[in-house]
Amino acid sequence: MAAIAMREKLADKASMASQGPAWLAPVREKAFSRFQSMGFPTRQWEAWKYMNLFPVLDAPFHQAQREAALESARTQKLSRDALQWVFSGGYYLSDLSSKPGSGLEAKPLMTALASETAPLAFFARDLDSEENPFVLINTFSFTEGLLLRVPKSWDNHQPLNLLFLDAGGAPSLAMPRVSIILEEGAKAQVVCRMLGGAGQGSVTNAVFEVFLEQGASLKLAQVILQDGPHYPFAAARFYLKAGSSAEQLVYCRGGKMTKLDTRVELEGEGATCRLNGLSILGGAAQAFHELTVNHRAPLTLSRQFYKNILDDEAQAEFNSLSYVFRDAVKSDTQQLNKNLLLSDDARVYSRPKLKIYTDDVSANHGSANGPTQERELFYLRSRGLDPKAARLMLAEGFAREVLDKADMPAAGGEIGRDLRRELQKMVD
Repeated sequence: MAAIAMREKLADKASMASQGPAWLAPVREKAFSRFQSMGFPTRQWEAWKYMNLFPVLDAPFHQAQREAALESARTQKLSRDALQWVFSGGYYLSDLSSKPGSGLEAKPLMTALASETAPLAFFARDLDSEENPFVLINTFSFTEGLLLRVPKSWDNHQPLNLLFLDAGGAPSLAMPRVSIILEEGAKAQVVCRMLGGAGQGSVTNAVFEVFLEQGASLKLAQVILQDGPHYPFAAARFYLKAGSSAEQLVYCRGGKMTKLDTRVELEGEGATCRLNGLSILGGAAQAFHELTVNHRAPLTLSRQFYKNILDDEAQAEFNSLSYVFRDAVKSDTQQLNKNLLLSDDARVYSRPKLKIYTDDVSANHGSANGPTQERELFYLRSRGLDPKAARLMLAEGFAREVLDKADMPAAGGEIGRDLRRELQKMVD
């Protein structure tokens, strides 16, 4: 019944989501039609097998009031020096956001879409094959978002920061959408932070679409820090042309339930992606990572490297598919997932998968799960470390391998400090 009630509420919302240019209306209708045919995910669906969505569907989440969201954001200590665009409760807050120059385009998504006479090349492009109902919900109901367009001439090396805050107060529901375009040969670092405070909780259903023209290069860090009963869901869709490269680092800590769904389309010869992820989860926190990499062109390369550290009754999933299409000869794909369990009650599900439909490729995957090794603890204690210090050193070394591999200077220091604080709590 809860799912039905939520669906009816979303249907009402869809009927009201008529904002935007004329070409957007049929896109919304198509998304809503597909959502109606699919429905909400159940545990019978392979990709949602270990998620219990009833807490999301049962709770009285409502869209926050703009003024309340703005007031909540104003209480935060926000940097005025960084290039930053701020959302609170799903609302884009222009007066707290930067106004860049030097050719960098950053404007409210609805304003940007209204200036287009036809859909952007990648905007909601794959609705016919979209398997995530929450992406469809966002598509037919979003009203706020941002478009970032980075030109080749933009030579500012500052990271571009996207900040998503919960509105505080009553349980809130937000559906922001972000489009990032890197023009031919452009380079950029983007840091996206989803921060949830100690409020009554929130559901954030965010969608990111990233389009890289030929030879473009993007480093994207997604930092998700949740201190309250929050449900951050985020889907990222990457489209890469020839010679372009995308690196993604996901860091996830806290919250009730986190769902991160990343799909990469390697569409041009020589396109590459490197996806790295790290989750630090204690209590009853849950994190679900779903990855799909489609190799559609020759000489494409993908790397996936994900780790989870789980304590108490925490739960995590790594559900990944690398798909090598018939034309993607000489492609190279690797998947590796490792999990450190600090409690007998922690659970992890690891499912790396390969589908290969051509010859002359390189592909491998692997997974390893287990507790801290006693012989490693013994070695460190024999060097004079007490048990807590030894466990902290082993756990931190396990996690930092992801940060070292990701090489994200714009976010690495911040993540490293948060990682150490969280691990210290776990080993105390």
